[in-house]
Amino acid sequence: MENMSNIESEVLAQNVFEFYNTTSKVRRMELQKSLDQFMEGPHVWRVAMSLVIPSKPTNVQFYGAKVLHHSISLHFDQIAENTEDVAILKNFYTQLLTDGAGSLSHSVLNKLSSGLAVLMLRSLPDIWPHPIRDLILLWSNQLELLLRVLAEIAAEFNRLIVPSVDQRNAVKSELNSMEINVVQISQHVLEDADSSASMRNAAIECIELWLKLPGAKLDDYAGAFNAIFVSIGNDFPALARILTTIRSIEGFQCMPKLIWQITQFIACGVCPRVQAELSALIAQAQQPQLLEGMDELVPLVSAMAEFGQGFMSSIVSLVSSNIANQSVTDVFISLSQFFFNISTLPGIYPVDECLSDLPELWWCSLREQLLLSDEGPVWSAGKQRLRAESLKWYTGMLRSAIGKFTYDSARVKRLDKEALERFESYRTERNDVSLNAVQMEPEETIKILAHDLEQALDMFDPNRCEAILRLTNEAADFIKVSHMPPLLSALRKSGPVIDHWISNGVSSYDDGLHRFVRALLALLQTIDHLLHSLPEGRALIPQIVHTVLSCLRLVDFTASTQQGIDELALGTLTVMMKNRDSAIRDRSDVIDAIIQKCYEHFSQEKRHANGRLAAIRCVGIALSFKQSEFVLNSLNEILAPRLVELDKLASNSALSEQQENNVLFELGILAQLVATLEPTHLNDGYQHAGVTSASSSVSDSPVRLIIDLTLPLFNKLLENNGTPSADLISMTFHKDRDETSLKLVAHLAKWFADRWAHFQQLHTFNAIDAGDKDEQLLSLAYHVLKKFWDNLRCAQMHQAALLQRVPTN
Repeated sequence: MENMSNIESEVLAQNVFEFYNTTSKVRRMELQKSLDQFMEGPHVWRVAMSLVIPSKPTNVQFYGAKVLHHSISLHFDQIAENTEDVAILKNFYTQLLTDGAGSLSHSVLNKLSSGLAVLMLRSLPDIWPHPIRDLILLWSNQLELLLRVLAEIAAEFNRLIVPSVDQRNAVKSELNSMEINVVQISQHVLEDADSSASMRNAAIECIELWLKLPGAKLDDYAGAFNAIFVSIGNDFPALARILTTIRSIEGFQCMPKLIWQITQFIACGVCPRVQAELSALIAQAQQPQLLEGMDELVPLVSAMAEFGQGFMSSIVSLVSSNIANQSVTDVFISLSQFFFNISTLPGIYPVDECLSDLPELWWCSLREQLLLSDEGPVWSAGKQRLRAESLKWYTGMLRSAIGKFTYDSARVKRLDKEALERFESYRTERNDVSLNAVQMEPEETIKILAHDLEQALDMFDPNRCEAILRLTNEAADFIKVSHMPPLLSALRKSGPVIDHWISNGVSSYDDGLHRFVRALLALLQTIDHLLHSLPEGRALIPQIVHTVLSCLRLVDFTASTQQGIDELALGTLTVMMKNRDSAIRDRSDVIDAIIQKCYEHFSQEKRHANGRLAAIRCVGIALSFKQSEFVLNSLNEILAPRLVELDKLASNSALSEQQENNVLFELGILAQLVATLEPTHLNDGYQHAGVTSASSSVSDSPVRLIIDLTLPLFNKLLENNGTPSADLISMTFHKDRDETSLKLVAHLAKWFADRWAHFQQLHTFNAIDAGDKDEQLLSLAYHVLKKFWDNLRCAQMHQAALLQRVPTN
């Protein structure tokens, strides 16, 4: 193909034309293969030049330009073996672009510009020593064409393939030396009132790409930035691109003057225009036109916020050290007020607006800088004033977020699935609103949240209550004991309101009430340590316990997709009881209520198994506060029906899947009681009864009682069904047992040996699709067998022969 005649060249052109016009997939694939093979030849560039002539169709010209670019990129070393060939290519490109750039299609012109850029880069430094200088002289009257090629030079440098690092460094040095010339040309075009729009775009693109070159001298661009921003002040997409480019430039952090120059332009030039555009949209447009208009603003607002995030350290430092300079502070105030206006846009996200989440980068970065350690008296004083000035924005956004986070039931229910998911994501991603406010001014933040919560409770608005509690929970890590009084007042009011809602069972409250209760329970778990840390909080605990128990009455229809409300409520009780504080320990009425309500909840077989197990866990913890005799009597009542059910299941030789789940549930009940009735939990109970734990009889141990009653059933269960459970193993070898049934251990050994044989059949553990249960059982079984190995080897039991099958390493 390399020596193809003119006739063959025409055939190639026909193939290209046919490729773009055929409707046959088979023929298109054949042509694609043939054309791709042609491109790989090292000297096909000669034929390709004959395709890029005005008489050829555009797609043929484009293919020829593409082949040229490909050949120079990959086969330049072979081409350069004959310097005359390089000269031919140089003359071809310069003459064709000089004489015919205006007649070429946009796609062909771009590909030819890229090809010439690669030729210039690959020819450096020996073959074509100063190509950029030559091109500037050649096209001094064709500036748009010049700027296109200069932009392509910067773009192609990042994809450049050269034989050595030395050559790449030489190319880089030449580009750096010509950088000031490129910037000056671009700046001249931007400042010339007679420059066309396309020429201005070429100048902007050129600067964008040259800024990304390694070793760029950023000081050279100071004048160009002014020209760029003035030129594209109303071109929002272009502004977004240039800000994103600046944000990504390595070393820009070390240019505080340039950073402030651009910050000034954003505050004084961009913000007013965006605000005006947004106001016009809100005043005139209707959905969905309003959202479409806002969508066009998203890239620019996002780029502005990212610029602020990237250079916030420089911005805060300069403003803090020049706090007395009104022009400096005005820039900061204007920019922050703009972002505040965006953050507090009215309406529901994303159906009324789609911008309010974008400034979070600005606010988080500003908060981080304002809270950093001081670096000098002048700077420190300035930053304190800056922080005081900023507080109104953070608290204002918090108040706005309460409304924007609130489920407006009438409107939210009409959202489609995608919009609802975006609304939920918005609530999650904007949690920084609360974190920023509480770190900037914790006391004021909690006052605002507590005050608004009380108002929402007075208005019987569970949706608004939930939004406030959600934000409060996000701020909880920064709440101190001294901040608690306003919140305690709101919590005191929430109990009766929840009781009222639950008792009335008003259906319109259901969704909002469930969300409210979930948020309240989550907050109570988070601030439990604070409640126990001050007298007013401890005094409120009995009422809180009553409120949490009331939540068990809710029927939760979301439990299949998330943790049930009953599990959350019971988990909250567990957290509140773990401290064994006198606020619960010394209130027998509170303990009795927990035992009664939780046992009632456990006894409801229609409830989910996880919720029932959580309930029996709470019963066990509450029993540990009671006297020993009461505990033992209660256990007899609790265990009797459980042992009957377990005995019935253990008697079956083949359990169905449902029956296996029932076995695991019954074992789970026993495991929860054993875990919560540890002697360490019962010390206070014994002392309350006037008996020390040391003097109490071992036979009085509730854990011992449970294990003694259930161990025969464990043996029976394993005799008929060989697979144990983690709960069964844990209870069998509990530290309270003085003796361990070797018969049961032998059952365990048999199961372990069978599992090992199964693994050996599969050759490798990696081939096993073992679940968490298998892994847990194997780990437990290994440690149990290791502990009782000597006893088992000496045991005179027929099961002992099984030990020969158990691996010893």
